[in-house]
Amino acid sequence: MKRLNLRIALVIEPEDGFRRSAVQFLRSQGWIVHGVRRAEHAFPVLTQIPYNLIVIGSELPGMTTVEFVRVLSNSREWRKISVIAITTSSTRALDMEFDSSGVFFANKPTWKSDFPRFLSTFESPLHWEPMVEVGATEAALV
Repeated sequence: MKRLNLRIALVIEPEDGFRRSAVQFLRSQGWIVHGVRRAEHAFPVLTQIPYNLIVIGSELPGMTTVEFVRVLSNSREWRKISVIAITTSSTRALDMEFDSSGVFFANKPTWKSDFPRFLSTFESPLHWEPMVEVGATEAALV
């Protein structure tokens, strides 16, 4: 028996136009994508949906990008989620914070050319893998 690997992403960005563009781009690449305006709005869906990727803007109202990334990094359940931070300007402190958290950094003006390099590390959508057999039963965990 085989299983389907789905790629699921969450875009956190207060600017409606940019959020829609990022969602549409990821969907065109075969991702299932949701979008929210604020980092705090992400937590209820994070508990319900196994995201592979979070794309987050750097200029968020409320919880900052750095605070959000720290919460993810300190969580057993969420630290494995890959993160792309979209910024309009880079600071050494922000770069160091992202580097220590394993966050991929993309510039807002060039995000469409930055994304494919990062997304290429994920398996293609609709990739089937055999399920591992455990005794007489099959387990979905691979």
